[in-house]
Amino acid sequence: MNMVPISLIETALNSSNAAALLRGSGTHDAALRFVGEVVSITQNSDWISAIVAGFLPANYSGNTLDEIPRMVSDSVKNGFASPLRKNMKEEKLSAAQQANLILSSGRMELFHTAEGIGFVAFTNQNGGTVCHPIRSEAVKNWVRLCFHRATGKTLGRDALTEVLDLMDAKAHYEGALSKVNVRIAGNEEEIYYDPGEADGTVVRISTDGWEFVKNPPAHFHRPAGFLPQELPDRTRGRLSDLRNLLQLDDKNWVLFLAFLLISLKPVHPYMVLLLSGGHGSGKSKISELIKRIVDPNALEKSRLPKDEHTLAIQAAMTWMLVYDNTSSVRWDLSDAICAMLTGGGFSTRKFYADDEQRMFKNARPAIINGIGEFASQHDLLDRAIALKLPTMPAGARSTERDLNRRFEEILPGVLAELFDIVSLALRRFGNVEPPTTVRMADAAQWLMAAELATGLPEGTFLAALEESVKEVTIENTVNHPLVLALFKLLDNLGPDRSYEGTVGDLQEKLQGQQDRYDPQLPKNASHLSNALQRLTHGMAAIGLHVEMLPRTNKARPLRIWVEETEHTPEPDEMVQRLR
Repeated sequence: MNMVPISLIETALNSSNAAALLRGSGTHDAALRFVGEVVSITQNSDWISAIVAGFLPANYSGNTLDEIPRMVSDSVKNGFASPLRKNMKEEKLSAAQQANLILSSGRMELFHTAEGIGFVAFTNQNGGTVCHPIRSEAVKNWVRLCFHRATGKTLGRDALTEVLDLMDAKAHYEGALSKVNVRIAGNEEEIYYDPGEADGTVVRISTDGWEFVKNPPAHFHRPAGFLPQELPDRTRGRLSDLRNLLQLDDKNWVLFLAFLLISLKPVHPYMVLLLSGGHGSGKSKISELIKRIVDPNALEKSRLPKDEHTLAIQAAMTWMLVYDNTSSVRWDLSDAICAMLTGGGFSTRKFYADDEQRMFKNARPAIINGIGEFASQHDLLDRAIALKLPTMPAGARSTERDLNRRFEEILPGVLAELFDIVSLALRRFGNVEPPTTVRMADAAQWLMAAELATGLPEGTFLAALEESVKEVTIENTVNHPLVLALFKLLDNLGPDRSYEGTVGDLQEKLQGQQDRYDPQLPKNASHLSNALQRLTHGMAAIGLHVEMLPRTNKARPLRIWVEETEHTPEPDEMVQRLR
């Protein structure tokens, strides 16, 4: 017969956790700490359970005893049964060791992403799984709270660092490789939409419809600013109610709906909504409501970032980016947005490291609103849905409070109908031939697959995309400062409206014909050559052609001429634009 070790009895009698067990309150945490004390002496769950049972009140009705085997197993796994502990003069666990034991007893999963970020997924009191980067303030606060609940003490900074370091190491070397999603996850067969429910409920959209499920096979992160979404309900509103509320005409409604559906795609590429209009057109409010439909956030809209690094950080923290009151989009930021829409990444040097990099790779839909032609780069325009809002007539406005109230009333039904349409798109996507007339063929194919469920005539979405890209390209090209200057020069050169010479000579002539130095024109021949290449596609649409001739030893010659099309502006019209 096995004899109970005397050291086990001595440890039990001297344990500071006995008092809590005797009271019958906080028994789970007290038992967990007690297991940490004795597991280096024995891993016999029956012996440990018997000792704990002896401490508990006669009328105890909790489930602490049922948890003892798992506590023992977790303690052994985390090294608290090491033989070295038997020879330690100081049997008392350090704060970091206590914290690790406390955390290991809970339902916690450690893993890492392809970008090299360690994550922890833990189950909250409502049964939902919450996922955060291990180095985030959210995890730091969670560790502090778990430690305080278990010990009644606060966890020091050094001990907290030890705990996080160990969690991060385990996430990278013992945890699985997994993707972390914000708001939407999925593939071409199913989509998971996270409404932010405390119990972890998400909406699963498949080819058979949509349903509420728990514990999806995807990790969701809810960063700072993430807000819960209304749950879809077919009885509480329709898309037609939304159209009436926003007072959109046929053309703008098709483009509006197209962007909503593209924003719910499970995989990139996505598109950017360029929302323009004068004062009083409601562009900021419509941007806000689109964000509310797809990805509610405490920060409804913001200003355009100044650099690609900030854009990458913002894309990691939210699903849909909304930029308000934009006057212009610089070419470098325009390129960065294009990369984001199509799944491109960004990397930078990791802080305090010379040979490591921090990577960002998040494909996101975006909205940019402003007055006039604030975006001019044709790569961005080819990836854009351009929606132009008329100024609201007098008497047609509602108060913001009334608009918000009516919107919230119909939002559950709007979501339900959108999810119904997305379900059909998933079912039909593989059977729809991608178009060849637009650059964003994948996005157009998605819309064509969804079209049958919208009630729109076949071909409506594709025609609207083609017309939108064409219109915005022509308008932005005609109003571009360089294009205006080229037409002015060609008109002054004679009825042939043509020029042949070097890029350097052209740059001098363009600046020379201005009354004063124009900072909007290229500063030198190299900048001019690059600008002409970026504008070639749009200029061809309005009949302005550029041909780069073979380079000579001295310079790069080129030829520019006009072949009139229906979109070529007349000289008098260009004079008006130049004023």
